Amino acid sequence: MHRMAHSLHPLLESGILLTAVSAVLLNLFFNGARADVASSIEAAKLAEAH
Repeated sequence: MHRMAHSLHPLLESGILLTAVSAVLLNLFFNGARADVASSIEAAKLAEAH
């Protein structure tokens, strides 16, 4: 591990951080990262109604 980039060292050494980054990336991959403004507004309205 002494040859890896210094900026990647904290990411690869911390299991919690690596898991969190992986979860976000997989969520974006499987659920899509498209900006659907109309759906976001509708979801916000429904959340405020409750």
